[in-house]
Amino acid sequence: MKSRDSPKENYVANRLDALLRIEKITKLEAAQCQLRTACLLFFQTPDSVSVHTLAWAAHEILDQHPKSAKSLLFDIANQSPESAKAHAELTEARNCFKHYHNKPSKAIHLIENLNEWLLIDCGQMYRSITGRVIKEVAAVNAWVSIRRNLPIFYNSVVIEHLRRLNLPKTAFSDTFLSTAKFGPGFE
Repeated sequence: MKSRDSPKENYVANRLDALLRIEKITKLEAAQCQLRTACLLFFQTPDSVSVHTLAWAAHEILDQHPKSAKSLLFDIANQSPESAKAHAELTEARNCFKHYHNKPSKAIHLIENLNEWLLIDCGQMYRSITGRVIKEVAAVNAWVSIRRNLPIFYNSVVIEHLRRLNLPKTAFSDTFLSTAKFGPGFE
């Protein structure tokens, strides 16, 4: 004989369904959300720990995807004569922020501009997988291009306009996202 749930159990299950919004999400979608949020936090808050943690979470998913291009960060670090040390320095904060049991009282040095390069690296891996560019990653590329005077984002009218405005970081992404003309291939 088939057992039935009691009316009380059905009531509890129905209430939970009503309270909890259950969403089905792929790992790639999770990485996209983490990366987009990390980029927004990068511009909107001085909270480099949260940016770092979200960016690394996205990086781990993207790096393991079968269609992903190699991580440029680790490719550069692995070319160093002291590649093991460079790799350890890049991942020290990631491991510290994720695992309490890993030397809980140890203070670490968070490499100041590592978040910029981590976000750009994630963006490149995401693009190699999907063929698309996340707009917020493009904003980070533009910011780094302007602030570090690097040709990451090739000169365009928008970049030159933003360079002249000399906006603070908090206003930069909103201005970039509302000013830039995004064609096909952006999301």
